Amino acid sequence: SSCTVFLQVAPRPKLLWGLRRMVAKKRKHSATEPAAAQAEHSDGSDGCLPEWVAAASWVRSCGGTVHEALAMSCSREVNVTAAVSEGALLLRIPEQCLVTLSAAESSAAGKKIFKAVSIVKAKLHNSSNDVALAMFLAFEMNAVSRFKDYAATLPPRASYNGLPRRWSDKKLARLLIGSPLLERTRRDREGLRQDYDLVASRWKSVDVALPSLENFDQALAAVSSRAFAGLGGDELDAMVPLLDLLDHRRGVGQAKDAQYKRAADGAVEVRAQRALAAGSAVCLTYGAKGNAQLLSCYGFCLRRNVEPDGSSNDVLEFALLGATVALRAGPKAYTYGPFVKAIEMLRATQRKSVPSPAGGLSAEAADMDQFLDEMDDMEGMCDLDGEDEGGEEEEKEDDEEEEGDDNHGENGHANSDAATAAERKALEAFASALEAASGRYSLRGAALAEALQEGAPPHDRFTAMLVASEQRTIDLFSEAVRLALEALATQHGATAEKKRKLSGNDDDARMLRSQAEELVSAYMKIRHPSR
Repeated sequence: SSCTVFLQVAPRPKLLWGLRRMVAKKRKHSATEPAAAQAEHSDGSDGCLPEWVAAASWVRSCGGTVHEALAMSCSREVNVTAAVSEGALLLRIPEQCLVTLSAAESSAAGKKIFKAVSIVKAKLHNSSNDVALAMFLAFEMNAVSRFKDYAATLPPRASYNGLPRRWSDKKLARLLIGSPLLERTRRDREGLRQDYDLVASRWKSVDVALPSLENFDQALAAVSSRAFAGLGGDELDAMVPLLDLLDHRRGVGQAKDAQYKRAADGAVEVRAQRALAAGSAVCLTYGAKGNAQLLSCYGFCLRRNVEPDGSSNDVLEFALLGATVALRAGPKAYTYGPFVKAIEMLRATQRKSVPSPAGGLSAEAADMDQFLDEMDDMEGMCDLDGEDEGGEEEEKEDDEEEEGDDNHGENGHANSDAATAAERKALEAFASALEAASGRYSLRGAALAEALQEGAPPHDRFTAMLVASEQRTIDLFSEAVRLALEALATQHGATAEKKRKLSGNDDDARMLRSQAEELVSAYMKIRHPSR
C-alpha cells in the first residue's frame, strides 16, 4: 500500500542513551494518575474502571476476546480477579481495533495527515511514523470516533507531566544538570513544537481542523510510550487496546506474566506466561531499557536497573573531546571496548600533532579512525538480540579478548617506556574527565540522598535514580582507571594510586570493584602483555 511505501523511508531514529538494538517490542507510559483523577474515573462499585468495561465490551463486539478474570482497578493496575492457568488466552484484539497507520490511511483525516507529513518528513525531529500516528490518534480522541472506547482508556493529559520535556526550566536545572538527558530533553521539547508547526504549515484542509498542539503533545506521548513495534502489519507500530495498560516488570529475579504475538489474521493474541493467582497484577517487560529512556518516554525509573549477569541497562553517553563514548557498568564484555576507546581517543590527541607528508593526518591518526570504528563494532557485540534476562555475554569474552589482541597487539603501545608514559597520560586525562563529569551534577551529595528517599516527590526520586546510576557508572570507570594506573606504576616502582570509595551499599561497591578489577585484568593482558 501507499502507507507502506511512505513509512519505510523514515525508520525510527536510534536513541543515544539506549543499546543499539533494543530488545523491547513494547513502549508504554506508566505514570501514576493523580488520586483525584483516579477517583473521578472510578464508578465506585466493583473496583473496575468503567473505561476498561466499555473498551472490553467494544473489543468483544468486534469479535475479540477479553478473559473474564481480567480487570483494571482505579489505580490503573491490570490484575486478575480469579486464578488463571499458564497458557490461558487473556486477550485477543482484532485487527480492526488496532490504531495503526493502515487504519489512518483509510480515513479522510488520515489521508490529509499523510500528505502533510510526507512533504515535511525530512525536517521532522521525531520519526514521520510517530508524528503521523500521533496526529491520527489526536483526531480520534473525541466522542464520535470509531476508537473512542480505546481513547477513553488512555491516561489523562496530566499523567504525562512526569516526562522531563514537560518540566519547567527551573526544575530541569535543579534535577538534570550534569546528565546527558538534559540536552536531549531540550531538543525533544523544541522538536515537539517544530514538528507540529511543520505539519500545520502544510495543512490545507478547510473542512477538517488540525488537532491542537496540546492534543498532539498528549497523543505523541501516548504513541512514543505505548505503541507496540511490529504488531501493526508490515512490521509497523500499533496501539493495542487493553494490552497497552499492562505495566512494566524488569530486573533480577523478575518474570513476565504474559506474552503476545500477531496472529495470521492480524489480531493480537495475549496468553498467560505462567499461572497467575487471584488478585495478582499482570505485567509485561518492556525489555532492557535504560533509565534515561524510561524517564524520557515513560516518566519513571528503576532503582536497580541491573540484569542477572551484573550488567546495567543504563548507558551513559560520556562527552569526550567533542564526541561521546557509551559507558556502561557491567562485566568486561560491556566495559572493555568503551574503556579502550576513550584511552585511544585521548592518545590520538597526542599523535595528531604530527602531520603526514601530504599535509593530512599522521599515519597514527589515520589508523585511529579505523580503530574507533572497530571499537564501535566491539561495543555492538555486547548488544542483546533477544528479550532474555542477560547473562549470555560471558561466552563472548574470550573471543573479544582475542579480537582485542588483533586490534592492539601489533601496535606495540606498551612495550617501551615512551609508550607507557603516553598511556599513563591518557589514563590520567580520562580520570580528570570522569571527575569533572561527576562534579557537574546539580543533584549530588546530600541532595541526591534526600531525593532517593521513598517520601521524595516522584520527579525528584526518579531523576535521582537516573543520576545515581550515572554516577555509579562513572565510579566504575574511575576505579578501573585507578587500577590501571596502579598496575602500570607498580611495574616501574612508582607509588600506587590511592584507593577510592565507591558509591552504593557494600554489596554493590564490591560488585563494582570486582568488575573494575576484571576490566583492568583484561586491559593489562591485551595491551600490556609483557608486564
